Amino acid sequence: SLAVPMGWISDVEAEFANQKLKMQQELMGILVQKMDHESMQMASSAHGMLPLHIVVAFDAVEYTTLYRILDCFPEGASMWTSTKGHKYTALDLHEMRQRKAENNEIMYTKWMNTRELLFSFGPYLNDHRYKEDLLEQCAKIIREEAEGKGSVHTTEFKLWLQKQKDNDLDLEIKDTLSSIEPPEIDRGSKPKSKKAQLLARPTLKALSTIKSSTTITATPKTIVKSIYDDDEFDHRYVVSEQNGRDDSDDDYFDDQEFLVDEDYDTNDDPRYRNDDFDDEEEDTYDSQTRRTSDDDIGTFVSHTKGTYDDDDTKTYDFRTKDTSMHVDDKSVFSQLIDEGKKNDEESEKGILGVKHKVEKVIEMPFFSDVAMRLWTFFLSFRNSQNAYDNYANTVELILYKLPFPTITEMINLKLPTFGVQYLSAVLPTSFHVDSIYTPLKDVSHNACKAVIHKAGYFAGKFEFRPTLQDCLVMHRSNDGTTVYVRAVEHTIETEEVVQKQETEGEVEESIWATGVQPAPIEDKISSVFNVITHKVCIKFLKSQQAYVGEVECRKDIGVSIQGKGHSKHFVVPLLDHFNAADKASKRHQDIRYKFDLEDERFATIDLGGGESLEPSKFPYAIVLPFRDDGNLFDYFLHHGSLTKNEIREMGIQIGKALHMIHQKGLVHGNVSLYSITLVTPTGDIDQIGPYWALADFAGACNQSTSLMAGIPSTGAPNYMTSTFPPELFVKLNPSEVKIYNAYWEKVKSEYVVNVDPHVVLPHVDQATGDSYVLRCHYEPDNKDMEKLPQLPYKLLPARESIDIWSFGRVLFTLCTAGHPMFATNIKTGHLLAYNEVAAFDQINARDFIYTQVKDPLAQDLLLLLLSDYEQRSSLTMDKILRHPFFMNSELESEERIQSTKQIVEHQTQESLSFIRSVEERNTKQAAGEWVTNRSKNLQCWSLNFSIRMYLTPSTLLRNGFIGAPDIPLSLVLLPYKFSRNKSGKLTPSTKNDVERAERMGVELLELVKACQFACRIESLVEDPDQFDKSWTISELLRAMDLEEGFDECINLLTKLAATEVERFRDNPLYIARLIVQRRIKHLSEEITSKRKSYLYLVDEFTGIPVLHSPYPFEVSDKADQLFKHTLPLMYASVLYSSASAGSISGLVKLIFEAAYPHIPPSWSSSNSSGVKFEFDKDFMMQQIHMLESSIEESLDLNHKQHLDYLKYLQNYLDLCDIKNSYAQLKKVTNGEAGMWTVNDEPIVKLSEKNNIFQAYEVYQKQQQKIDEQEKMIKRLEKALDNAEFKRQHNLLDVDVD
Repeated sequence: SLAVPMGWISDVEAEFANQKLKMQQELMGILVQKMDHESMQMASSAHGMLPLHIVVAFDAVEYTTLYRILDCFPEGASMWTSTKGHKYTALDLHEMRQRKAENNEIMYTKWMNTRELLFSFGPYLNDHRYKEDLLEQCAKIIREEAEGKGSVHTTEFKLWLQKQKDNDLDLEIKDTLSSIEPPEIDRGSKPKSKKAQLLARPTLKALSTIKSSTTITATPKTIVKSIYDDDEFDHRYVVSEQNGRDDSDDDYFDDQEFLVDEDYDTNDDPRYRNDDFDDEEEDTYDSQTRRTSDDDIGTFVSHTKGTYDDDDTKTYDFRTKDTSMHVDDKSVFSQLIDEGKKNDEESEKGILGVKHKVEKVIEMPFFSDVAMRLWTFFLSFRNSQNAYDNYANTVELILYKLPFPTITEMINLKLPTFGVQYLSAVLPTSFHVDSIYTPLKDVSHNACKAVIHKAGYFAGKFEFRPTLQDCLVMHRSNDGTTVYVRAVEHTIETEEVVQKQETEGEVEESIWATGVQPAPIEDKISSVFNVITHKVCIKFLKSQQAYVGEVECRKDIGVSIQGKGHSKHFVVPLLDHFNAADKASKRHQDIRYKFDLEDERFATIDLGGGESLEPSKFPYAIVLPFRDDGNLFDYFLHHGSLTKNEIREMGIQIGKALHMIHQKGLVHGNVSLYSITLVTPTGDIDQIGPYWALADFAGACNQSTSLMAGIPSTGAPNYMTSTFPPELFVKLNPSEVKIYNAYWEKVKSEYVVNVDPHVVLPHVDQATGDSYVLRCHYEPDNKDMEKLPQLPYKLLPARESIDIWSFGRVLFTLCTAGHPMFATNIKTGHLLAYNEVAAFDQINARDFIYTQVKDPLAQDLLLLLLSDYEQRSSLTMDKILRHPFFMNSELESEERIQSTKQIVEHQTQESLSFIRSVEERNTKQAAGEWVTNRSKNLQCWSLNFSIRMYLTPSTLLRNGFIGAPDIPLSLVLLPYKFSRNKSGKLTPSTKNDVERAERMGVELLELVKACQFACRIESLVEDPDQFDKSWTISELLRAMDLEEGFDECINLLTKLAATEVERFRDNPLYIARLIVQRRIKHLSEEITSKRKSYLYLVDEFTGIPVLHSPYPFEVSDKADQLFKHTLPLMYASVLYSSASAGSISGLVKLIFEAAYPHIPPSWSSSNSSGVKFEFDKDFMMQQIHMLESSIEESLDLNHKQHLDYLKYLQNYLDLCDIKNSYAQLKKVTNGEAGMWTVNDEPIVKLSEKNNIFQAYEVYQKQQQKIDEQEKMIKRLEKALDNAEFKRQHNLLDVDVD
């Protein structure tokens, strides 16, 4: 009646078949309700199908009914049908219905639920327990129920509970099969086949006694041990022990013979032997006999492990019960029992150290029977034939994203009764599940234990153990984008070993002794579970670029990035790496790391010493080997200087690493003491002891595509500026600085990123005011840089020469016992001043190397490594490693040894010669030590004051003349002596001296005018474009384009040129110097006409002569000679004082302070008009040189003779000022320029008022003002152009002025 019609059928026939099937399904559902455990074992004679097989095959019952069948007869899920060699379990039959269920979403959901239910009662069937989709679905069920979300199984279970509570178990058949009439089909003349005739026969008439209106009711407890006979079924989790048969049950088997699969002997495997059968029953079912009669009852083969006792059904839940029962076979299971006792006695034991005692109540979300069975199976399953067969991956999938407290409770659940069947390989046969409280974690497979163990640690394996004295932070970058943390890594070693319980000899001996082959003894499994801990270094990163550089660069050069602690290329390997930012990543490490970043346990990790870490801020991490020695900087700091052999060995190892990197087309870009570390060798590396290896590949670049000094989207560079060579630094003028700042302002506004100011802020040379920057640029993640403006410099591609320079700097530091080449911030690793590196050349290199490195071979190597860009570009690491410094003399040829000796001799001579020159220079500098003692270094960022400091007479003359002494050079020689008036100001002592002071000023102004007139002529005559021109007076005067006030000079030039025509044509400068000489003569007569003159030193800050013993010097003898030697210095003082005041009033202060700022009447505008008093270094020096050459010509000195007036002055002052007091003047300097003053307090206050930040603000305001002025000019120009256009085209209504 259940057969499907063959061939083509009409819609009417199909509907008839469906009705028959539906009615038969209802009948099956009713009949199966009254079956008990005994009835469930009765197989059909035709197909060997148990009732469970039938209801599953034809989908005859609902979920709750099927669950009660399985609960009553759980071993049925593992039994097979058997007919003509075919074997199917209930789950096999259910799988056959998949195609039909897939066409309907509701049916498919129901099919999936039934599949999960059947699998939970027979999970060890090899045909199904390896199916990934089924395992994933089961894992999902357990996880969702553990989270409290529930599943279909919990819903169905609760529905059944409600039905039982309401006693609503009646089922009704509305129609009988006999009431369904077969359709009459007109098939024409086509005769019916025999099969069709049989199908048309009314075979269901035998059921006519069941009336269509009859209601069949199933009432609980009407039949003993039916599937509805649980009296105590409540909301708790239920596990039913299997009820064995009593002696009356044996009658059922007396007349039955089972057909057993001839390829498999169930009696030889205790896993498939039903221990409920007694010895007589076992003899009845001889596995070697087989009957093929149609009347045979189909055989079933149980895959159920363990035993089934005759106990009543017991009720269990997640709450642990009193388990004080006695264990019979304690000797066999003593380890497990002892472990249970330890759990009672000790506070913390077990895999995760979770407390559990017998009486403890574990609160858990509701677990359905399906979830509990699956969870128990996945944890505890063992295969005695394959020790490595386990479900660790499924357990890990279940625990994924579960809160750790939930995991702890899940693994401490009591082992349920049915769980024993999965442990036959490790438990004694006499073990009873209620004999002791056994948590699931204690019977879990070792691989599952490892998964559970990892759940307690960060990223599955890392633990942080800070102490009060020990901080785990090894290094934290200044910008906070990188943190190095010391951690403890937990590595778990597990091993499952199958122990044979019998040998081939023992079996043969038993057969000979008894004549009967003994039943096989199942092999046992012994387990090894070790947790090994060791220290590692975890580098947490915010930058994706840094993470990619660390990982991909190692991949490119063939260095391990997963699990190995050594490298054959002297590159620090990665033990592991994590990427939480890649949402699509399926790497187990990335998924676990991403989950732990969101775990509340790891929201903030205490690192000791007041330090903490928030891992969620670091989407990337890499794991590195750890040594207490740390990096090369730490090693150097704690162990002191390295020996020559140690330096050589380190250099060879790091050199080989760089050579390998360069061969792969990469540049490290950040070689420093911080990126070199000791690594302990492991594995197959040919290294006896610890070796130096290269680390920190965050800034690694590709030579073919990358540009140096890129800054990623985090704003924090992956390099230290102290590792870069001179070619990566550039000096910018003010307009270029403006473009540079605009670029980074655009970066900030466009990409909303704050770039590290230590890198991008221009470094200003305090001595010159020049701005220096790194050739850096911004690299957005999307590589779209078209939005950014152009930079005022050229970017440099990544080249090997950069690593060579950095390698040289490391060797220099080691060879000089830690002396750095340039000032560096020890925390950030960035340079403190760019100008020092930018100005570095071979002269500086020789100075650094010869004065601080003693080894000649090291000197030669460093001169090579620290050479200029062109020379370094031709070098390779392979060539460098062949340098004699890295040579082992015992293994080299005689030719190489001789070549080395020549290098040593050459460098020794060069070094001695250079050192001698340095000593001479130092000797000269030692004479001016008193200057250093009386100097004060101040940094004043006032532009006006900085200009004054750079153009003081002392600074101007010392920089303009070689060998100028570092003493006060601002002075004045006067024909009168000062005294102080009532106001304390300097004034000539007598009325005649006042008149002399007035005449003195007139002569000085005339001298200045004459010198500036001569300098203009000099500029024309020495112009390269006018070099061969023969000048006339008219042409010269017209070309000079003089202002008013030079009439006297013009008349004198005309008069002298008329008397010296040929001289004028040949050299107009000769006539110009004659004019200057006349003014010098007049001034000399004014100063030396009186018997006494007075030499004063001048305070360069105030512009006033100083009165302090022994100054002024009284000059009576050789006043004329002193005048000629001091005139250039006095002239410089006049220019400086007037320029400082902005007019000739500064000259008044210099020669008559009391009259300041009033200008004497005799100093008419004709004396000062046309004269320029301004800070123009070149023009000031031109005037001084003109004055100097005019004096020398007046003394008839030839071109090889010069008047060394600076040396003359120093000797004169040494005679007069024996103590070198210099009127108690003190020098205020900024490192390059100086100013001599008596009182430096005003300058100190000025420096405090004008610091770098205020100077930068002033600079920005000035730039803003200039920008506004430029915009205004453009608007006015445009308005003028429009007005002019309208004027030309008569478009204006009124005239435009």
